[in-house]
Amino acid sequence: MRLRRSLFALSIAAALVPGVARADTVTLKNGREIHGRLVEEGRDSIRMRTDDRGTITIPKADIASFTEGEVLVNYGAGGRPVEPAPPAQPAQPAQPEPAAPATPARPAAPGRPGEWQWPAGLTPAQIEELTPIRDKVLEDLEKLGPTREERLKAVAATPEERSEIQEQMQRFNYNRRRGPDRGQGSAVQQRRLAKERVLAHGLKALPLLANGLESEALFTKQNCAVGVAELMQPSGDLKLEDLRWLMYHHDVPTKLLKLLDHQGEIESCFVRADGDAALRVVTGHNVNYEASTERMRTLEETRAKTAWEQWWQREKARWTRAEAEKEKTRQELEAKLALLRQGKNPEADQR
Repeated sequence: MRLRRSLFALSIAAALVPGVARADTVTLKNGREIHGRLVEEGRDSIRMRTDDRGTITIPKADIASFTEGEVLVNYGAGGRPVEPAPPAQPAQPAQPEPAAPATPARPAAPGRPGEWQWPAGLTPAQIEELTPIRDKVLEDLEKLGPTREERLKAVAATPEERSEIQEQMQRFNYNRRRGPDRGQGSAVQQRRLAKERVLAHGLKALPLLANGLESEALFTKQNCAVGVAELMQPSGDLKLEDLRWLMYHHDVPTKLLKLLDHQGEIESCFVRADGDAALRVVTGHNVNYEASTERMRTLEETRAKTAWEQWWQREKARWTRAEAEKEKTRQELEAKLALLRQGKNPEADQR
């Protein structure tokens, strides 16, 4: 595939028609189309300036085809197509062609408040100066990832879902001898089925599972520990760091640490072991906890618990600082974006 063209020619075209350039179209192998202006070609990738996502890098391995100069686009006015001059009327009226299906509008880039629109009155030279600054601000915002509110909204449960999760979690401590569901399987089976129904809701169940870790009921907190560990499965757009962020936000490690204190009952050793196993999965850390079969915590388990507490104290402080710095950076970038939307240069204002 040959994508290269002269950047000198690009600059001449831009000078001849200020603020207007022919849009290029990249069709990816997954069928998605990206519209914009080709600004650079490397050996393995190209860089395109788009209206709603700024300047982006596209690997050549993902490209199915490239079309140059299909339509005229005014990049300084929110990417609105510029209608070409109508062709001269033929001597004989041409047969009408069937109307092409309407192309759905491309959605704004994730995390950005609507499609970009420069304020009226800016000259092409001002737009040319501000565009790369805008692109850099948008790129830096993209690197920060979703906001706290966006992360939580993406996995928020509806009232109906919360009610269903709570109903199933009530079965986490099911005891057949005292329960009303005789003849429907052992207590262990009932608890397992209830956990599966809760986990079918995915991360929407996390806040309720996190709360359940502090339950007084032994089997409830044990099932919640197993449940949060099973939720740490990256899938789709959710990566491991996204899952860990949610766990840290709900303070799951602190609540799991309390399970290592459980003593005095026959099942206490299993509660402690499940707490340690969940801590390893949730945090990605390991203190080499040696589980026992004793009702009371052994000396080795006590030492491991102390190691967990010391590590989590440092890790939680690190994460809290990183989140505060990220939020400060986000606010600074949003302030720059607000100035750019007014046609002001944030870098000039800082000087």
